[in-house]
Amino acid sequence: MNEVKRILRTSNDTELRRKAWVASKQVGEVVVDDLLELVRLRNELACSLGFPDYHTLKLYVQEFKPEELDRLFDRLDEVTREPFARIKAEIDSILAARFGVEEEELRPYHYSDPFFQEAPNIYTISLDRYYKDANVAELVSDFYKSMGIDVQPIIERSDLYEREGKYPHAYCTNIDRKGDIRVMVNLKPTEQWVETMLHELGHAIYEVYIDPTLPFFLRDPAHSFTTEAVAMFFGRLSKNPEWMREMLNLSEQETEKIRSVVEKTLTMEQLIFARWAQVMYRFEKALYKDPDADLNELWWDLVEKYQKVRRIDGRDKPDWATKIHICSYPVYYHNYMLGELLASQFLFTIMEEEGVDKIKDLRFAGNIKMGKYFVNRVFRPGKKYRWDRFVEYATGESLNPEYFVKQFCR
Repeated sequence: MNEVKRILRTSNDTELRRKAWVASKQVGEVVVDDLLELVRLRNELACSLGFPDYHTLKLYVQEFKPEELDRLFDRLDEVTREPFARIKAEIDSILAARFGVEEEELRPYHYSDPFFQEAPNIYTISLDRYYKDANVAELVSDFYKSMGIDVQPIIERSDLYEREGKYPHAYCTNIDRKGDIRVMVNLKPTEQWVETMLHELGHAIYEVYIDPTLPFFLRDPAHSFTTEAVAMFFGRLSKNPEWMREMLNLSEQETEKIRSVVEKTLTMEQLIFARWAQVMYRFEKALYKDPDADLNELWWDLVEKYQKVRRIDGRDKPDWATKIHICSYPVYYHNYMLGELLASQFLFTIMEEEGVDKIKDLRFAGNIKMGKYFVNRVFRPGKKYRWDRFVEYATGESLNPEYFVKQFCR
């Protein structure tokens, strides 16, 4: 898969791209029958417990009301539709010129990952050049330390660099809920790995600062999406011009030179992901409602509607079955989107408390007050409150998508 992604990110050979994309979907035909059997078994289990299907059961145990999530995703669809369409039109114009085709001829294999869930690099400025000489672990550690948060003990316990046969991705793990928290990463001096290190250490510091006097089963984040929100808040900083200026000692002139590109790249990432999350949420809901439906057709109907990516003519394959979450992490994807919403809500809460009107006027490095906000209002309560009460405790109001809208949709 790493080779597939490399080809889709870099190759101008359309036929090679098509072959790579098709290869990434081959696993679907291998697993689809077993996966559908698993879906039916999950539904059978849910029905035995009094739920109409497994999707409803999973939302229930995650403390969500299906109708509330439906309204939230409907609202996100409404507010992201037009700004996404504008960015997608710009992407398609650039890709059509790159591959020498009409925009109507663009197909899934012209985009930079197999699901079009990530933003392509369509701008001339590469952020990697600003990080190429950085010691990523040291850079990120210095940032957290400047906020009064010491991550060095976490780093010293962690597995940071590539080696033969090592797990190639990244995660954070709490070994014992007593302080042994570690991250698994494969650091390189690139913007992506700075973002990843900020993200994973965001998960880690949440776990570190949970009140240790809480009962064992409450020494956890309030919810899956609340720890995602913290990680996303900090991960976004790798594309924040103020953070880059502070941490990389950029001049005011250089900061202004890259400002529009980094802000537009972050907005593009968020809008692309918001539309992709629509596909995942609505597909899984429909999958468990009727696993005997024409799921291949449904998948591409949703992709075309929400992502504006045209299907390959005549293709009738279980491409949906190649997304690992549907099999191994079912009915979870909405938590990523909720995390993005709460990350924006955290941001505007901090801005209000510091009397700052514009994001570019908010200081990140050296902001002890921001560090204390996260430690005292976000981390310490652990799982003491139900997620909705926690959000009110941390931000002063219920989960509100309008902050995400204000940051990325206007």
